[in-house]
Amino acid sequence: MARPMVYLCAFVLGVVLMGFEMIASRYLAPYFGTGVNTWAALIAVVLLAMTIGYFIGGYLVDRYPTLRLAAISAGLAALWLLLVPVASDMLLEKIMLAFDSEVTGVMVASCVLLLAPITCLGTFSPIAVRLMIHDIGTTGSTAGTIYGVSTFGNIVGTLGTALYVIPNIGSDTATYLFAAIALIAAGVLWFCASRLHVEQA
Repeated sequence: MARPMVYLCAFVLGVVLMGFEMIASRYLAPYFGTGVNTWAALIAVVLLAMTIGYFIGGYLVDRYPTLRLAAISAGLAALWLLLVPVASDMLLEKIMLAFDSEVTGVMVASCVLLLAPITCLGTFSPIAVRLMIHDIGTTGSTAGTIYGVSTFGNIVGTLGTALYVIPNIGSDTATYLFAAIALIAAGVLWFCASRLHVEQA
C-alpha cells in the first residue's frame, strides 16, 4: 500500500510545485508586471530551486535513507506557502523600491517567493527513487515512473491553476489550498515511511 501512496504524493506535489509557480506570477504582477522579464525570472528560479532540491535530496537520502526526509521537506514547503499571503505584499514592495533594475528586482522577488518551497519540493523525486528501488533490474522503470508521474502533476498544476483555481478562488486562497495539500502529503509520507521499510524488508 505504501508504494502507490508514494506515487500519488509524487503527482500531488508535482501539482503543488507548478501550481504555486502560476500563483507566484500573480503576486509579482502588481510590482513587476507580467512581461517576459517576470516569466523568465520565475522559470529560472524554479529550475534553479529544482536543481538544488535534486542535489540536496540525493545527498541526504544516501545518508539517511528514510521517506521521512520527503515528509519533512513537504511540510517545510507547506509552512513557507502559509506565510506567502501574509508577507508577500510587504516584502515585494520593499524589493521593488530597493532595486533600480527591474530585472534584478524581479529575480530577487522570485527567489523570495519560490526558492525555498520549490527546493523543498524538489528533494522529493531523488528521495523517492532511492527508497522505491528494491531490485536493481527495475531501477530505470522506477525512476521513470516517479519523474513521469511528478511531471504529469506539473502539467495538471500549471493548467488547472491558471484556468480554474486562480479565476475561481483567487491567489491567496489558492496558496492556502496548496499549502494544505502539501501538508497532507507530508503526513501521508511520514505514515508511509515505516510501511515502505517493512515492504522492502
